[in-house]
Amino acid sequence: MFKRLHRPLLASVGMLSLASCQVIDNALIGVGGVPSSRPTTSPSGISGTPAPTPLPAPPTTSAVLDYPDTHPVPFTAKGNSTYLQRWNGTAYENFYVKGMNLGIGLPGTQAGDLAASREQYQRWFKRMGEIGINSLRIYTLHYPHFYEELGRYNAAHPNKPIYLFHGVWLDEENDENIVHTHLHEVTESFQRNIREAVDAVHGRLEVGSRRGRAWGSYRANISRWVAGWVIGREIIPEEIIETNKRFASETSFRGQHIALNGNPSEVWLAQKVDYLLEYERSRYQVDKPVTCSSWPTLDPLTHLTENPIESSEDIATVDMAQIDTFDAPGGYFATFHAYPYYPNFIVNEPAFQNERDSVGVNNYVGYLKALKRHYNKFPLVIAEYGVPSSWGNAHFSPSGMDHGGHDELEQGQDNARLTRNLYENGTGGGMLFAWIDEWWKRTWIVDEISFPRERYRLWNNLTSPEENFGLLAFDLAPPTYQTIKTSTGAITQIESASDAKYFHLRLQLKENYRRDERLVIGYDTYRDDLGDPILPTGTRTGHRHEFALDLSLPGNARLLVTQPYDLVGIWHRSSGPQQIYQSKAVEGAPWQPVRWQNDQPHTSADGSMNFPIKFYDIGHLRIRQFSAASSSMDAVIVSDRQVDVRIPWSLINFVDPSTRSVMHDDRSTPGRESLISEGIAVSVDYRGEVLDSDKRHTWATWDIAPHVIEREKPGMAEMQRALSQIPDRP
Repeated sequence: MFKRLHRPLLASVGMLSLASCQVIDNALIGVGGVPSSRPTTSPSGISGTPAPTPLPAPPTTSAVLDYPDTHPVPFTAKGNSTYLQRWNGTAYENFYVKGMNLGIGLPGTQAGDLAASREQYQRWFKRMGEIGINSLRIYTLHYPHFYEELGRYNAAHPNKPIYLFHGVWLDEENDENIVHTHLHEVTESFQRNIREAVDAVHGRLEVGSRRGRAWGSYRANISRWVAGWVIGREIIPEEIIETNKRFASETSFRGQHIALNGNPSEVWLAQKVDYLLEYERSRYQVDKPVTCSSWPTLDPLTHLTENPIESSEDIATVDMAQIDTFDAPGGYFATFHAYPYYPNFIVNEPAFQNERDSVGVNNYVGYLKALKRHYNKFPLVIAEYGVPSSWGNAHFSPSGMDHGGHDELEQGQDNARLTRNLYENGTGGGMLFAWIDEWWKRTWIVDEISFPRERYRLWNNLTSPEENFGLLAFDLAPPTYQTIKTSTGAITQIESASDAKYFHLRLQLKENYRRDERLVIGYDTYRDDLGDPILPTGTRTGHRHEFALDLSLPGNARLLVTQPYDLVGIWHRSSGPQQIYQSKAVEGAPWQPVRWQNDQPHTSADGSMNFPIKFYDIGHLRIRQFSAASSSMDAVIVSDRQVDVRIPWSLINFVDPSTRSVMHDDRSTPGRESLISEGIAVSVDYRGEVLDSDKRHTWATWDIAPHVIEREKPGMAEMQRALSQIPDRP
């Protein structure tokens, strides 16, 4: 999911809401910019086989595979206002899209590296077919071996192929690497991207070596299985407004295949649709359905709960419902990236909140119905939907399908629910986001607490929703513990470990840990002279701590932070003056719960509705006994005389564990500052005894992503079950 960081307009104390997922920075991920250095290892198979060597530059020659179209209009969006249709050899039949989005920003790489191997594609296509996926969406040109392997898979499964919805990326920079302010600045590069994508799927593209984009010899003609084109990306409102301003007179277009009357941005997009249709027909004598990628921020609906003074989520519109496909037999279909938690109007509109499904309240159903009512002449395909399995939550939804805060099983259950919502409410299908977790991705709510962004790819921020949308996760080897304290008291040993996901502690106890017993762990994350030596129990320790974890069975695990080091409100600029974003030497100062601010108070456009500030209690962690069912969000596991604790790095203010960097900011200066930690010391208060670690746990920094193993999340089975209940030919 290529998404742009989209900041709403400033209110008096901050900003209201952000994109459900972020569009890329070109320079960061390499699409149209500079790719990252390749790692020395890349993910291995689900079976746990050793990681293969990094993908080399693509060969100058590729396999010649020829699977041409057998009909001049193999798919069409014109025969049915609900479903796309495909030619079955004698007639058109309805085709329901049960799709998957495939980004391939593997651990250690940026998205623009496109680093998936031939073997990974083979394995992924096979598994997608097994769970019932019939369509695949990619955002940009991939290397030749993607097309070769998809062609081979489909040739081997002629009765159950995986159809391709191919994206054409709309660059955020022009050919001089200058970020553009209006759409016309990237006309040439966009048309070049169109030509390359069309030529690639027809096996007629030769591209020399270049940085930040796929290249090679494209000899696999897989056009037979290309069901449609999804051009563009989530365009931000400011681009639309500036385009409309500069080209105000351009309000109509009649090309060789389509016509449109609309605003200048809609005209520009219509011109590109016509360009693609003409290029593919004149060169390959075939027509395919086309759509322009969009998102709720640009939808054509009116949202009374949005206030344009406080937010930019409803200030611009792109409405392609008026398109006339007079000489485009493949037709036009509508696509939106639509999630149940973003923007605020999907959450707040009273009409949406009144909707229900078989599970309960479901505002998402209301939005789908409203969108389909507008696009009643075209099939509507939701080109992105889903929820992540992240410890952090960036947006709430009345349905409970939030932007994070779900474990891996809950993620699958919500994805299955959304999949059924699409089928039951008049859409032509959807494409789940996403197949794999992508470590490189950014989420607005962690932007201020995780940096630098170019190092995201080296570690998995489990609090960041955008990094954890996949049905496949990438696991690390079991941690290797070191002993940092032994004793003959109630706690006999403290062990510690660290990896690219967590800081781990293991406590060995003399006797079984009993229900309702309080155990408090202090975390001294940097500098001996900073922090609080007094734990929330009132007990003085030998270390000064920035964080404390307060535990008791059956279900209490609260992460606390010293008041100066509390980061709540950092993004919205609503933190109090006592929050200095760096540790400070204090004694017995208030301990604060670790929380995230998700939103700030705002009003509807007419002032009749008020929406309160929202916080996510991310420091309220999950604790379980060893015999209970496990969860991917378990922070504390108690097993008789052993207590295991794992804390994702962002929760203890490590901005980059790969360099051991912690937040140490000067609020009076722009930007954010950090310091290198000497390691982590701990103190434990239990049964009236205090045990201080003898030394700090430290670790070697890394510039290469660790070895990882692909693993299916338990939510995969939930998706398979939901897909099996939906027909391919409704």
